[in-house]
Amino acid sequence: MRRLARVVTRILNTHYHFDHIHGNRLFPNATVMLNQVEQECFPRLESIAGKLGIQELYGDAGVAEWIRAVAAGTSPPAPFSPAFRPEWWFSTRVPAEAYPYGEFAIGSVRTVMVHSPGHTAGMACPFFPEEGLVYTADIDLTRFGPWYFATDCDIDAFVRSSRALLALDAEWYVTGHEEGLLRRSEFAERLEGYLAIIDKRDRRILDLLGQGVSEERLTDHGVLYPTRYHVAPWVRTPDGRSFAGRWPTGPPGTVPRWSSGRAFILRPRPVRCAVS
Repeated sequence: MRRLARVVTRILNTHYHFDHIHGNRLFPNATVMLNQVEQECFPRLESIAGKLGIQELYGDAGVAEWIRAVAAGTSPPAPFSPAFRPEWWFSTRVPAEAYPYGEFAIGSVRTVMVHSPGHTAGMACPFFPEEGLVYTADIDLTRFGPWYFATDCDIDAFVRSSRALLALDAEWYVTGHEEGLLRRSEFAERLEGYLAIIDKRDRRILDLLGQGVSEERLTDHGVLYPTRYHVAPWVRTPDGRSFAGRWPTGPPGTVPRWSSGRAFILRPRPVRCAVS
């Protein structure tokens, strides 16, 4: 790792979530780059707090408390969550440079940073045309399904961004979690089932609301995370909140979108040295 730290000169973070940035600290001599929508997140943790939903659910005092906790690095680990991990602080101290969406050169490698909002407002999926390969970041095809539970998330944008990846002239798709390298045909085949989890969640929510469950108590029923995860502070607040949403109207017969669901848990994963 020490040798790698000496030779890596540039880190591209696809978005600001913990599991994609926590390794930045291991490369103190590298230039850190983030998309232009989220560039201000490094080093402004207040911006991360606003985008994640900490501000929305816990207010200014909660944001200040969170920043103090990660900066001090003395808080006990939060169960099932990196909520108070000190890497939030150590991996965001260097101000990020912004990479553009579209054509972008990484040394001699031709790269297209594809703006793919939904999971976050600014997430980018790097596409390497010469190699016919795209890194899909958190459009990841996991069994959990799409993650869109923060303030800056957008369900419909997530769906559009996911399908837009199939418009690229790529044969290989590399996911950011679990699945790894997939051929185009397999990615396309599995994508619709992955996106269908959104409608499955929405139908479950509609059923619960029809049974008289209030919006504030939906989380109690494990719509998104099994109840054993509810001890995590970013999955469920102490007063039981995880949702602050709305039902936008849609065409007759369609499933309404629970478009602003709020529930927080980020899964750590191995560090990505060049693109994460």
